[in-house]
Amino acid sequence: MKKSTMLRKMVLSMALVAILMSCEMAGITGKSGDLSNLAGTFATEKSLASSNANSFLLNFDPSGGTVDSASKAVKVGQAYGELPVPTKVGFAFGGWHTEPDGRGNLVTDSSKVVANAGHTLYASWNFAPQKIYATAAILPDCFFFEFDADNVGKVAKVLLPLSENGYLQDGRVQYREVKYRLTSFIFDPSSGAMAGSTDSNEGVSYSFAGEYSPIVGFFGTIDKLDHGIKTSGSMGGTPVFPGMRVANYVGAATYQFDSSNSLLFSATINKDTNGVVGTWCESALGGTYSFHGTITGVADQDSIHISALPLPLFEPFIPGMTATGEGSYLDSGKKDISGTFTILFGGDELPSLLNATLER
Repeated sequence: MKKSTMLRKMVLSMALVAILMSCEMAGITGKSGDLSNLAGTFATEKSLASSNANSFLLNFDPSGGTVDSASKAVKVGQAYGELPVPTKVGFAFGGWHTEPDGRGNLVTDSSKVVANAGHTLYASWNFAPQKIYATAAILPDCFFFEFDADNVGKVAKVLLPLSENGYLQDGRVQYREVKYRLTSFIFDPSSGAMAGSTDSNEGVSYSFAGEYSPIVGFFGTIDKLDHGIKTSGSMGGTPVFPGMRVANYVGAATYQFDSSNSLLFSATINKDTNGVVGTWCESALGGTYSFHGTITGVADQDSIHISALPLPLFEPFIPGMTATGEGSYLDSGKKDISGTFTILFGGDELPSLLNATLER
Protein backbone atom coordinates (compact mmCIF):
# COMPACT_ATOMS: atom_id res chain seq x y z
CA MET A 1 0.00 0.00 0.00
CA LYS A 2 1.34 3.38 -0.91
CA LYS A 3 2.37 5.67 1.92
CA SER A 4 0.12 8.45 0.61
CA THR A 5 -2.93 6.13 0.73
CA MET A 6 -2.09 5.00 4.28
CA LEU A 7 -1.62 8.61 5.35
CA ARG A 8 -5.05 9.58 3.99
CA LYS A 9 -6.72 6.67 5.84
CA MET A 10 -4.99 7.61 9.07
CA VAL A 11 -6.16 11.22 8.73
CA LEU A 12 -9.74 10.08 8.02
CA SER A 13 -9.71 7.70 10.99
CA MET A 14 -8.41 10.38 13.32
CA ALA A 15 -11.09 12.80 12.04
CA LEU A 16 -13.87 10.22 12.62
CA VAL A 17 -12.61 9.56 16.14
CA ALA A 18 -12.62 13.30 16.83
CA ILE A 19 -16.21 13.59 15.56
CA LEU A 20 -17.39 10.66 17.68
CA MET A 21 -15.68 12.08 20.76
CA SER A 22 -17.31 15.46 20.15
CA CYS A 23 -20.71 13.82 19.74
CA GLU A 24 -20.30 11.89 23.00
CA MET A 25 -19.32 15.06 24.85
CA ALA A 26 -22.43 16.77 23.43
CA GLY A 27 -24.64 13.91 24.60
CA ILE A 28 -25.08 12.36 21.15
CA THR A 29 -24.43 8.66 21.10
CA GLY A 30 -24.09 6.14 18.31
CA LYS A 31 -22.10 3.09 17.30
CA SER A 32 -18.96 3.49 15.25
CA GLY A 33 -19.89 3.52 11.63
CA ASP A 34 -23.60 4.21 12.33
CA LEU A 35 -23.58 7.35 10.24
CA SER A 36 -27.31 7.13 9.43
CA ASN A 37 -28.10 7.33 13.17
CA LEU A 38 -25.82 10.33 13.54
CA ALA A 39 -27.40 11.98 10.52
CA GLY A 40 -30.86 11.48 12.02
CA THR A 41 -29.73 12.91 15.33
CA PHE A 42 -28.25 15.97 13.66
CA ALA A 43 -31.50 16.43 11.67
CA THR A 44 -33.52 16.29 14.90
CA GLU A 45 -31.26 18.83 16.56
CA LYS A 46 -31.61 21.08 13.52
CA SER A 47 -35.42 20.73 13.61
CA LEU A 48 -35.52 21.58 17.33
CA ALA A 49 -33.29 24.57 16.76
CA SER A 50 -35.58 25.78 13.96
CA SER A 51 -38.64 25.24 16.18
CA ASN A 52 -37.10 27.08 19.10
CA ALA A 53 -36.19 29.94 16.82
CA ASN A 54 -39.94 30.67 16.41
CA SER A 55 -40.72 30.26 20.14
CA PHE A 56 -40.59 33.26 22.44
CA LEU A 57 -41.31 34.04 26.07
CA LEU A 58 -44.55 35.91 26.75
CA ASN A 59 -44.65 37.85 30.02
CA PHE A 60 -47.80 38.93 31.88
CA ASP A 61 -47.87 42.29 33.67
CA PRO A 62 -50.91 42.36 36.02
CA SER A 63 -50.74 46.18 36.23
CA GLY A 64 -51.14 46.38 39.98
CA GLY A 65 -53.03 43.10 40.35
CA THR A 66 -51.83 39.55 40.86
CA VAL A 67 -51.52 36.70 38.37
CA ASP A 68 -50.72 33.03 38.99
CA SER A 69 -48.60 32.56 35.88
CA ALA A 70 -45.97 35.20 35.11
CA SER A 71 -45.03 33.91 31.65
CA LYS A 72 -45.52 31.23 29.00
CA ALA A 73 -43.95 30.17 25.72
CA VAL A 74 -45.67 31.21 22.48
CA LYS A 75 -44.90 30.74 18.79
CA VAL A 76 -45.20 33.18 15.93
CA GLY A 77 -48.23 32.49 13.75
CA GLN A 78 -49.99 30.35 16.34
CA ALA A 79 -52.78 31.28 18.76
CA TYR A 80 -51.78 32.53 22.20
CA GLY A 81 -53.83 29.74 23.76
CA GLU A 82 -55.15 29.83 27.30
CA LEU A 83 -54.28 33.05 29.08
CA PRO A 84 -54.33 33.49 32.87
CA VAL A 85 -57.01 35.60 34.57
CA PRO A 86 -55.48 38.07 37.04
CA THR A 87 -57.26 39.60 40.01
CA LYS A 88 -57.24 43.03 41.62
CA VAL A 89 -59.24 43.95 44.68
CA GLY A 90 -62.13 46.27 43.78
CA PHE A 91 -61.70 46.02 40.00
CA ALA A 92 -62.98 43.87 37.14
CA PHE A 93 -60.46 42.39 34.69
CA GLY A 94 -60.76 44.08 31.30
CA GLY A 95 -58.51 41.79 29.26
CA TRP A 96 -54.87 41.57 28.16
CA HIS A 97 -53.54 44.36 25.95
CA THR A 98 -50.32 44.88 24.04
CA GLU A 99 -49.74 48.22 25.79
CA PRO A 100 -50.36 49.49 29.34
CA ASP A 101 -53.60 51.16 30.51
CA GLY A 102 -55.82 49.34 28.03
CA ARG A 103 -54.01 50.76 25.01
CA GLY A 104 -52.83 48.80 22.00
CA ASN A 105 -54.61 45.68 20.82
CA LEU A 106 -56.79 43.41 22.92
CA VAL A 107 -55.34 39.88 23.01
CA THR A 108 -57.55 36.82 23.62
CA ASP A 109 -56.92 33.06 23.66
CA SER A 110 -57.56 32.84 19.91
CA SER A 111 -55.44 35.85 18.89
CA LYS A 112 -52.47 34.98 16.68
CA VAL A 113 -48.93 35.79 17.82
CA VAL A 114 -47.43 38.35 15.44
CA ALA A 115 -44.50 39.67 17.49
CA ASN A 116 -41.27 38.05 16.33
CA ALA A 117 -39.63 38.32 19.74
CA GLY A 118 -40.39 37.98 23.42
CA HIS A 119 -42.98 40.51 24.57
CA THR A 120 -45.32 41.51 27.40
CA LEU A 121 -49.10 41.66 27.73
CA TYR A 122 -50.60 44.15 30.18
CA ALA A 123 -53.76 43.63 32.24
CA SER A 124 -56.40 46.33 31.97
CA TRP A 125 -58.84 47.03 34.80
CA ASN A 126 -62.34 48.45 34.78
CA PHE A 127 -64.12 50.35 37.50
CA ALA A 128 -66.63 52.99 36.33
CA PRO A 129 -69.33 51.46 34.09
CA GLN A 130 -70.76 52.92 30.91
CA LYS A 131 -74.12 51.17 31.20
CA ILE A 132 -76.02 48.91 33.58
CA TYR A 133 -78.30 46.13 32.28
CA ALA A 134 -80.66 45.09 35.08
CA THR A 135 -83.53 42.86 36.07
CA ALA A 136 -85.91 44.52 38.52
CA ALA A 137 -88.93 43.59 40.62
CA ILE A 138 -91.75 45.84 41.70
CA LEU A 139 -94.20 43.26 42.91
CA PRO A 140 -95.98 41.40 41.63
CA ASP A 141 -93.91 41.75 38.44
CA CYS A 142 -90.31 41.39 37.31
CA PHE A 143 -89.16 43.53 34.38
CA PHE A 144 -86.06 44.73 32.52
CA PHE A 145 -84.47 48.09 33.35
CA GLU A 146 -81.24 49.64 32.07
CA PHE A 147 -79.53 52.99 32.36
CA ASP A 148 -76.50 54.89 31.10
CA ALA A 149 -73.96 55.40 33.86
CA ASP A 150 -71.38 57.70 32.28
CA ASN A 151 -72.95 61.16 32.67
CA VAL A 152 -76.18 63.12 33.19
CA GLY A 153 -78.41 63.72 30.19
CA LYS A 154 -78.37 60.13 29.03
CA VAL A 155 -81.31 57.77 29.14
CA ALA A 156 -82.88 54.90 31.03
CA LYS A 157 -84.99 52.22 29.37
CA VAL A 158 -87.75 49.95 30.61
CA LEU A 159 -88.63 46.86 28.58
CA LEU A 160 -92.25 45.93 29.22
CA PRO A 161 -94.18 42.84 28.00
CA LEU A 162 -96.53 43.24 25.06
CA SER A 163 -99.17 41.13 26.76
CA GLU A 164 -100.59 40.80 30.25
CA ASN A 165 -99.64 37.12 29.94
CA GLY A 166 -95.94 37.98 30.10
CA TYR A 167 -92.92 38.45 27.90
CA LEU A 168 -93.03 35.05 26.20
CA GLN A 169 -95.29 35.03 23.16
CA ASP A 170 -95.26 32.37 20.43
CA GLY A 171 -91.95 31.00 21.71
CA ARG A 172 -90.18 34.37 21.63
CA VAL A 173 -89.48 37.07 24.21
CA GLN A 174 -91.39 40.12 23.02
CA TYR A 175 -91.45 43.57 24.60
CA ARG A 176 -91.99 47.26 24.05
CA GLU A 177 -89.29 49.76 24.93
CA VAL A 178 -90.06 52.91 26.90
CA LYS A 179 -87.32 55.54 27.17
CA TYR A 180 -86.81 58.01 30.00
CA ARG A 181 -84.31 60.84 30.23
CA LEU A 182 -82.03 60.66 33.25
CA THR A 183 -82.50 63.94 35.11
CA SER A 184 -79.94 63.07 37.79
CA PHE A 185 -77.18 60.55 38.24
CA ILE A 186 -74.69 60.22 41.11
CA PHE A 187 -71.80 57.81 41.44
CA ASP A 188 -69.28 57.94 44.29
CA PRO A 189 -66.28 55.72 43.38
CA SER A 190 -64.94 55.77 46.93
CA SER A 191 -68.05 54.13 48.42
CA GLY A 192 -69.69 52.59 45.35
CA ALA A 193 -72.91 54.51 46.02
CA MET A 194 -74.95 54.94 42.83
CA ALA A 195 -78.31 56.66 42.39
CA GLY A 196 -80.39 58.28 39.69
CA SER A 197 -83.83 59.45 38.66
CA THR A 198 -85.72 59.92 35.40
CA ASP A 199 -88.12 62.45 34.03
CA SER A 200 -91.80 61.59 33.56
CA ASN A 201 -93.03 59.80 30.46
CA GLU A 202 -96.83 59.69 30.20
CA GLY A 203 -97.12 60.17 33.94
CA VAL A 204 -94.57 57.51 34.92
CA SER A 205 -91.05 58.04 36.29
CA TYR A 206 -88.40 55.95 38.06
CA SER A 207 -85.66 56.44 40.63
CA PHE A 208 -83.04 54.02 41.93
CA ALA A 209 -80.31 53.87 44.57
CA GLY A 210 -77.84 51.20 45.65
CA GLU A 211 -74.26 50.03 45.71
CA TYR A 212 -72.03 49.22 42.75
CA SER A 213 -68.80 47.31 42.33
CA PRO A 214 -67.18 46.34 39.02
CA ILE A 215 -67.10 42.67 40.05
CA VAL A 216 -70.55 42.18 41.63
CA GLY A 217 -72.36 44.85 39.64
CA PHE A 218 -75.23 46.95 40.97
CA PHE A 219 -77.85 46.05 43.55
CA GLY A 220 -80.32 48.34 45.23
CA THR A 221 -83.85 49.68 45.28
CA ILE A 222 -86.04 50.98 42.48
CA ASP A 223 -89.11 53.20 42.86
CA LYS A 224 -91.87 53.81 40.33
CA LEU A 225 -94.11 56.86 40.44
CA ASP A 226 -97.19 56.18 38.34
CA HIS A 227 -99.58 59.18 38.23
CA GLY A 228 -98.74 60.06 41.80
CA ILE A 229 -98.82 56.48 43.16
CA LYS A 230 -95.45 55.22 44.38
CA THR A 231 -94.42 51.56 44.42
CA SER A 232 -91.01 50.16 45.31
CA GLY A 233 -88.92 47.11 44.69
CA SER A 234 -85.37 45.84 44.17
CA MET A 235 -83.02 45.63 41.22
CA GLY A 236 -79.75 43.92 40.28
CA GLY A 237 -77.65 44.90 37.28
CA THR A 238 -74.58 43.99 35.24
CA PRO A 239 -72.03 46.65 34.21
CA VAL A 240 -70.80 47.26 30.68
CA PHE A 241 -67.51 49.13 30.49
CA PRO A 242 -66.24 51.62 27.90
CA GLY A 243 -64.82 49.96 24.81
CA MET A 244 -66.64 46.66 25.33
CA ARG A 245 -68.45 45.14 22.34
CA VAL A 246 -71.49 43.36 23.73
CA ALA A 247 -74.74 41.69 22.78
CA ASN A 248 -77.42 41.82 25.47
CA TYR A 249 -80.13 39.16 25.58
CA VAL A 250 -83.33 39.39 27.61
CA GLY A 251 -84.93 36.07 28.48
CA ALA A 252 -87.57 34.18 30.40
CA ALA A 253 -87.77 30.71 31.92
CA THR A 254 -90.86 28.56 31.55
CA TYR A 255 -91.14 26.17 34.49
CA GLN A 256 -91.96 22.56 33.62
CA PHE A 257 -93.09 21.89 37.19
CA ASP A 258 -95.94 23.10 39.37
CA SER A 259 -95.11 26.67 40.42
CA SER A 260 -96.71 30.11 40.37
CA ASN A 261 -93.28 31.78 40.21
CA SER A 262 -91.87 33.46 37.10
CA LEU A 263 -88.22 34.12 36.25
CA LEU A 264 -86.59 36.68 33.95
CA PHE A 265 -82.89 37.00 33.13
CA SER A 266 -80.57 39.35 31.32
CA ALA A 267 -77.40 37.89 29.78
CA THR A 268 -74.68 40.07 28.30
CA ILE A 269 -72.18 38.45 25.92
CA ASN A 270 -68.74 40.02 25.55
CA LYS A 271 -68.05 39.67 21.81
CA ASP A 272 -64.27 39.80 22.33
CA THR A 273 -63.98 37.11 25.02
CA ASN A 274 -67.29 35.20 24.57
CA GLY A 275 -67.82 35.47 28.31
CA VAL A 276 -71.38 35.80 29.61
CA VAL A 277 -72.50 37.76 32.68
CA GLY A 278 -75.95 38.80 33.78
CA THR A 279 -78.65 38.88 36.41
CA TRP A 280 -81.93 37.10 37.09
CA CYS A 281 -85.07 37.97 38.99
CA GLU A 282 -87.83 35.65 40.20
CA SER A 283 -91.24 36.82 41.32
CA ALA A 284 -92.12 34.28 44.00
CA LEU A 285 -95.30 32.97 45.60
CA GLY A 286 -97.64 34.78 43.29
CA GLY A 287 -95.70 38.03 43.49
CA THR A 288 -95.52 38.44 47.26
CA TYR A 289 -91.71 38.72 47.23
CA SER A 290 -88.78 38.37 44.84
CA PHE A 291 -85.37 36.71 44.58
CA HIS A 292 -82.34 38.04 42.71
CA GLY A 293 -79.11 36.49 41.51
CA THR A 294 -76.23 36.46 39.05
CA ILE A 295 -75.49 34.63 35.81
CA THR A 296 -72.11 33.62 34.40
CA GLY A 297 -71.22 31.50 31.39
CA VAL A 298 -69.69 31.26 27.95
CA ALA A 299 -70.95 31.55 24.40
CA ASP A 300 -69.65 29.81 21.31
CA GLN A 301 -70.49 29.93 17.63
CA ASP A 302 -73.75 28.03 17.95
CA SER A 303 -74.88 28.15 21.57
CA ILE A 304 -74.71 29.69 25.03
CA HIS A 305 -74.03 27.95 28.36
CA ILE A 306 -74.88 29.61 31.66
CA SER A 307 -75.05 28.95 35.39
CA ALA A 308 -76.96 30.92 38.02
CA LEU A 309 -76.63 31.60 41.74
CA PRO A 310 -78.63 33.74 44.20
CA LEU A 311 -77.12 36.91 45.58
CA PRO A 312 -75.75 36.42 49.12
CA LEU A 313 -78.64 38.49 50.49
CA PHE A 314 -81.14 35.89 49.26
CA GLU A 315 -79.13 32.69 49.72
CA PRO A 316 -80.48 32.05 53.28
CA PHE A 317 -84.03 31.88 51.87
CA ILE A 318 -83.11 29.42 49.09
CA PRO A 319 -80.02 27.67 50.55
CA GLY A 320 -77.93 25.65 48.12
CA MET A 321 -79.94 26.69 45.07
CA THR A 322 -78.04 26.59 41.77
CA ALA A 323 -79.13 26.44 38.15
CA THR A 324 -77.60 25.62 34.80
CA GLY A 325 -78.86 26.28 31.32
CA GLU A 326 -77.90 26.00 27.69
CA GLY A 327 -79.50 27.23 24.52
CA SER A 328 -78.91 27.33 20.78
CA TYR A 329 -79.25 30.22 18.36
CA LEU A 330 -82.34 29.81 16.19
CA ASP A 331 -81.13 31.89 13.25
CA SER A 332 -77.93 32.99 11.55
CA GLY A 333 -78.34 36.51 12.91
CA LYS A 334 -78.33 35.12 16.47
CA LYS A 335 -81.47 37.07 17.34
CA ASP A 336 -83.21 34.33 19.33
CA ILE A 337 -82.08 31.58 21.68
CA SER A 338 -84.02 28.51 22.80
CA GLY A 339 -82.95 25.82 25.24
CA THR A 340 -83.32 24.29 28.69
CA PHE A 341 -82.81 25.54 32.24
CA THR A 342 -82.51 23.21 35.23
CA ILE A 343 -82.84 24.43 38.82
CA LEU A 344 -81.21 22.35 41.56
CA PHE A 345 -82.84 22.94 44.91
CA GLY A 346 -83.55 20.82 47.98
CA GLY A 347 -82.16 17.71 46.32
CA ASP A 348 -84.54 18.03 43.36
CA GLU A 349 -83.89 18.79 39.71
CA LEU A 350 -86.56 21.20 38.48
CA PRO A 351 -86.69 21.34 34.67
CA SER A 352 -87.51 24.49 32.74
CA LEU A 353 -87.35 25.89 29.24
CA LEU A 354 -85.51 29.09 28.41
CA ASN A 355 -86.03 31.60 25.63
CA ALA A 356 -84.12 34.79 25.01
CA THR A 357 -83.97 37.47 22.35
CA LEU A 358 -81.26 39.92 21.35
CA GLU A 359 -82.12 43.39 22.60
CA ARG A 360 -82.69 45.81 19.77
